[in-house]
Amino acid sequence: MSNLNLVDRLKYEFKTGGNLKILIFINVLVFVFFAVLEIFTTLFKVPGVYGFIREQAALPGTLFEILLQPWSLITSLFVHADFFHIAFNMLWLYFIGQLFLQYFSQRKLLLTYILGGIAGSLLHVLSYDIFPYLQMRDPKGLIGASGAVEAFFGAMLFYRPTIKVQLFFGISIPFWVLALFFILSDFAALTRLDGIAHFAHIGGFLFGLVSMINVNQSNQFMNRLERWFFNVDFTRIFKRKPRMKVYRNEDFRKMNDDEYRDAKASEQEKVNAILDKISKGGYDSLSKAEKAFLFKFGNDKRS
Repeated sequence: MSNLNLVDRLKYEFKTGGNLKILIFINVLVFVFFAVLEIFTTLFKVPGVYGFIREQAALPGTLFEILLQPWSLITSLFVHADFFHIAFNMLWLYFIGQLFLQYFSQRKLLLTYILGGIAGSLLHVLSYDIFPYLQMRDPKGLIGASGAVEAFFGAMLFYRPTIKVQLFFGISIPFWVLALFFILSDFAALTRLDGIAHFAHIGGFLFGLVSMINVNQSNQFMNRLERWFFNVDFTRIFKRKPRMKVYRNEDFRKMNDDEYRDAKASEQEKVNAILDKISKGGYDSLSKAEKAFLFKFGNDKRS
């Protein structure tokens, strides 16, 4: 392992590090992509290209614009404004993600990141329509993983509020102290024009709380979503559906539902009797009519 070069090391970590490291890798790669894109578009004096691509990845400020740009609900969770923005979010994502994975699966971590981020984004956008104070201002778009990260803080506050966490310099505190510090800081700053999407943080945090209600029950909504999303075979969506079976028996075509069920039951009884006869006397003990009936029954089952 120590002999691996940097590229091979990164490949290894990406393949074996689980969803937490994959999320961090994607965030970092997206940040690097936009940093390089900005440099080259500036050098070639085509800044509009950078602006257009970044605008497509960022979440718009209104619901109508989001309907025209729905992919931004996901892409905006991986775009950051500057180095300190991504560094702060990734450090806290790694810290809270490791804690989350002590109790939950890699799949639930990914689902919480995406859905928590979306919940935070939607509350941010809706806040401009809900609160008169913000209605006087132009809706602002959104980028960053902060809402997604806050979802983990909300989840762990609900699930394990008293667990001890180690901070810098060996300081140990109950988790609820750290979580409440973050959320109360955001709440106190809701009316500040500091360029931070505090409503997105609160939205993600609230989603995390809700996602833990009855989390140990199999029919809980997050558990259902986890089973559906990670077990569904998306390739089947693109497969051609088989043609509908066509039954050509004229007698069945004229039957109502009750008559059809009675006929099928009678047919099954006859098959059982023939199979019982075979078990006692062998296939040669069947009459020609019984053999023909059994052959026809077998073909009908395969059609």
